[in-house]
Amino acid sequence: MIKTIAILLLLQCMPVAAHATSDVLLRSAAPFEKATIRYTISGLENGYEILYIRDFGQKMAKYRFSTMKVMGVEKVTETAEFVDPEWIYTFDLQRRTGTKSANPMKYIHEEYSKLDDREKRWFADQGGQLRLGPTLGGMSGELAENVETILGYACDKAQFVGAEIYTIHNTNIPLRTEASIMEMRMLVEAVKIEVDSAPQHYFQHPQDITPKYDPKGDSVARALAEKTIALLQDPETVRDISVQEEISEFSEQQPDPLEQEEVDRAIEILKKTAQQ
Repeated sequence: MIKTIAILLLLQCMPVAAHATSDVLLRSAAPFEKATIRYTISGLENGYEILYIRDFGQKMAKYRFSTMKVMGVEKVTETAEFVDPEWIYTFDLQRRTGTKSANPMKYIHEEYSKLDDREKRWFADQGGQLRLGPTLGGMSGELAENVETILGYACDKAQFVGAEIYTIHNTNIPLRTEASIMEMRMLVEAVKIEVDSAPQHYFQHPQDITPKYDPKGDSVARALAEKTIALLQDPETVRDISVQEEISEFSEQQPDPLEQEEVDRAIEILKKTAQQ
């Protein structure tokens, strides 16, 4: 996945990390045990994605094939991402590399378990916002439920900084992601859902790639969990710090030289947003 177009691709990478438990966070369970969802990608990138779902969303495999032009040079992206309740594995099938980091929802459940009964009852009343936290990377936004039907499924809309994410109601499964920030635009749209179809072999990791543990990714995941819970306790304070932290996170990455200009532009957009 091309991560250097910071704000647009951040919005696309977070929703897949859905996970279900036996408490209020069960709202993230998929409405089907198995499914295959096919997407088209247009705008900043052009291509397609295929998302395979098993065990009501506790296991997911996403394959992405796309191209984009950076300073007139075409860049090809071919990735595979595997999500289970504990880990997220990401493989670059072009470079034959891979990483392994904790599923942010693992830490969100840990933070939620620390609440007392009174706090849990209060959070149950804010269930939609609990789901909004991981959907938007811990940043504040607005969530409207059952606003549109896409491919036969009622969808909720999460809105943040020039972007809208439509997810199947009470889940983090996206069916449409629309983003438009200045001259950069992206649309990732589901075009077909095949229920009861998610072949097991698509969940097998590439045999010739050994994923490297990403401690920094774990730190980000834990911070995301803390921000998600804190967002509900004090949304004004968290709104101010979360965007700044995302700016810092993306600023520390070392992009390819051809992508540096796009990184700088994305960071400037984030800075302007944080100042509003």
